[in-house]
Amino acid sequence: MHEFFCGATEWWFEFLDFRTCIGVPLISSWQDLRHSLILKFTQDDYEKILYLIDKQIHYIIIIVIIIIIIIIIICHICNLVKRQGGKT
Repeated sequence: MHEFFCGATEWWFEFLDFRTCIGVPLISSWQDLRHSLILKFTQDDYEKILYLIDKQIHYIIIIVIIIIIIIIIICHICNLVKRQGGKT
């Protein structure tokens, strides 16, 4: 088991050194590693496009959630103003 972990560690540091040598940004998270490996090893451009679209969908969902929260806050403020009779 010790050899497995040492081998994995050596591979990781060699991988980071290689990326540094070729000028590619270092991988700082598992998501970055997954993204890098998918783009490197997927054979079909279609799969790469699907992966990139999937990543964009996550950003769109976050933006929609933020917009909904802002709308809820604005509605809550409007209701408070109406309850106070338009007084600020």
